[in-house]
Amino acid sequence: MTGTVLATILATLLAQFLVGGALLAAFRLKRQQEAKPTRKRREEQFVTHEELSEAIEAATKELNYEWNEWYEKFDKLHLRLAKRAARAEKQQEQQQEEMFEEQGPPVSVLNFRRVGSV
Repeated sequence: MTGTVLATILATLLAQFLVGGALLAAFRLKRQQEAKPTRKRREEQFVTHEELSEAIEAATKELNYEWNEWYEKFDKLHLRLAKRAARAEKQQEQQQEEMFEEQGPPVSVLNFRRVGSV
């Protein structure tokens, strides 16, 4: 019985070794197959100087466009605020003038004596 158990264990280990070896070989083959496309992809993704300069120019144009758009928005907002401030200042001056006109000229003490003595 001991021989049979030992033979079974050896057969199991041999099968695992063979299967493990086959798995290892399959893994190595798969890695080699994946490595080739990676190199190809790197070559395909290689950027030339012309492509890089075109990409930089395109990015610069896009950035300039966006900057000009935001500048125009800011400029419009600034003009609106300046107009509001000018209107508010003008309105305040008009109110002060109206208040001054309603009050009339300042009454002096001499005027009061003249009016009181008449």
